[in-house]
Amino acid sequence: MRVLINTSITAFLLVISINSFSQQHPNTPTTSGHGLVNWINFEEAQEKSITEPKPIIIDLYTDWCGWCKHMIKTTYSDPQIANYINANFYAIKFNAETQDTVNFLSQVYVNQGTGRSSHDLIKKVFRTSSYPTTFFAGPNFTNIQGAAGYLDPNKISPYLVYFKEDLTRYVAMQNFATLFEQTFQTTDSTHSHVNWQELEEILKYKKEVPDTTKKEVITNAETSKKRKKKKNAVIEEVKIEPRKKLIFISSNTSVSSKVMDSTTFTHPVIKNYIDSNFYISRLDVASRDTINFLGQKIANDGPLGTVHPFIRAMMDNQPNAPAILVLDEYNNRITSIPQYMTPHFFEAVLVFMHDDIYKTENFMDFFKNFKGKINP
Repeated sequence: MRVLINTSITAFLLVISINSFSQQHPNTPTTSGHGLVNWINFEEAQEKSITEPKPIIIDLYTDWCGWCKHMIKTTYSDPQIANYINANFYAIKFNAETQDTVNFLSQVYVNQGTGRSSHDLIKKVFRTSSYPTTFFAGPNFTNIQGAAGYLDPNKISPYLVYFKEDLTRYVAMQNFATLFEQTFQTTDSTHSHVNWQELEEILKYKKEVPDTTKKEVITNAETSKKRKKKKNAVIEEVKIEPRKKLIFISSNTSVSSKVMDSTTFTHPVIKNYIDSNFYISRLDVASRDTINFLGQKIANDGPLGTVHPFIRAMMDNQPNAPAILVLDEYNNRITSIPQYMTPHFFEAVLVFMHDDIYKTENFMDFFKNFKGKINP
């Protein structure tokens, strides 16, 4: 059964971008007629990218396009969306029928027609005749991808997160948008999380602890009858199963951490596989907990927001969230995986680690032929 949840996508983006919360979504345009976004042109974006690379959003519009105007009045006048864009993107607003000359990536583009004719930049680079169309790109206009049509605040949000958190290497844009929607707009009440445990607890299950321990205590005060009875009694067995450990590194400033938490870890195949084969815990990248690891107590004594030294050490001084740390049965680090992972990708990681394939094979070679139970 799918039920709606009262989570505001755009309010969550506002928390991430300016560390405050608001549920208001005014649809009133600004007096400039261009919404609340700080728009610049292509030349300015290219110049700024040299010293401060950021992802890029491009709004392609025409003067006669009604939905383009509506998107300015709604989406780009939403303070949460505008603040997120202004904090994290270079935003370009471009009239597809302008007569202006544009210098884009060392090429000069003009409009060779008259009237309602498309600019050469549209014909040769963006190749669209649908307006509005919103293009997104990584820093310096890498990996340009477009979404045609009107995008309301909820629809544009996953695309913004996708490029802000640089997820292009890990998941297709539309696939992430679907998982994002599942996280913030609907939830499946039949799904539950994996069996999360405290980090201190899972670190206790080390392989040097015998699988089965037997203990019999007989005092001098016992009579021979009691001794005989004691010897014949069934001795209780304490079974401890050593397993590999997973530590999910997340951050409250990472939207993809929340998406992974809400979708990957609730997938039935992932839940069942982890619960049967691993111990798993979670740790915020800036946790203030003191961690007792291999006989050492590791504290985070830095200012609030400082990456925990345990995480920094485990990730070779390149901390990231979301990420997965994998420990063996002895609590030795096997690897750290600093990236967002879809259910299908994570299923492959689990099999690769559990079956010790990592000892003999490269993961990407393994992944190319991996089928699994979850569709890509």
